[in-house]
Amino acid sequence: MFVTVRYGENQTKIFNADCKNEILLENIKMQCDCPHNEAVEVSDEHGVVKNLRNFPTEYGSDFLKGRETLVLLTVQNGADKPVFTPLLASLRNDPDFNDTLNREMELDLEADHNVSSPRGINNNNKRQQHPPGDLVADNEDVLNRSLRGKSGRTGSSSSVQHAKKPLHRRNTKTSTHRK
Repeated sequence: MFVTVRYGENQTKIFNADCKNEILLENIKMQCDCPHNEAVEVSDEHGVVKNLRNFPTEYGSDFLKGRETLVLLTVQNGADKPVFTPLLASLRNDPDFNDTLNREMELDLEADHNVSSPRGINNNNKRQQHPPGDLVADNEDVLNRSLRGKSGRTGSSSSVQHAKKPLHRRNTKTSTHRK
């Protein structure tokens, strides 16, 4: 899976997002000629910050969409929250984009811990833990529905029959050779 990062004077580079976020951001920083001591982050083209740096050991492909176009950002630590600045020249002075970048962070800090986003990550960017019984459907129910659709029969998971391949054994009888 790859993503396109926009930066500088409308420059673009393509990156493989199937790696840990820490490695992805370091590679983006190196390939886009950012100073080594500068913290970077990415957002979508609407200013929604992806917050990859908050999850350094997770994979970028869990947070990004394939073929997504991203904007490179610098991160300055403010008094109470980070301040994001786009490194794409055409967006540096765009008040709507900059407001969206930094307003979203304010909303994230004020959000209740129990509100979840569509990805299963709540607004304060911590993964939610779902108890085993909190599944959309019980595994046995899903299995029964799929069996009913394929063969017209129902049954529990213990009654499912799997086709077994016959074992091919070599003939172990010794043949008698006549001399």
